[in-house]
Amino acid sequence: MDDTTPAPPSGPLTHHQAIVLLLYAQGLSLTEIGARHGVTSEGARHHLDNARKALGAANHAHAYALALGLGIFEPSEVEVPEELRAKRADALRQAEAMVGQALKGEPTTD
Repeated sequence: MDDTTPAPPSGPLTHHQAIVLLLYAQGLSLTEIGARHGVTSEGARHHLDNARKALGAANHAHAYALALGLGIFEPSEVEVPEELRAKRADALRQAEAMVGQALKGEPTTD
């Protein structure tokens, strides 16, 4: 197992379903997931669809959110590109500045 392979799930997913769902959440295509997981893209789609059904999710993003809520995954298991981390840090700094201005009674701008 490499660092993108989650531990066996503690919830209603099989190990294969959990792996494929995590890789999908990381932005990999079904072809890339299949290559990493040793199945065809159709096999990856099968595991992904079964994960969605097992969790009772409306779509794959919802399935990942439910898996997070059930503790099957930790948010830290999804790799976030550095440029997105930087944008998040900038947005947090801007929000903090706006809150500080609002608390001082100063007008804020968007």
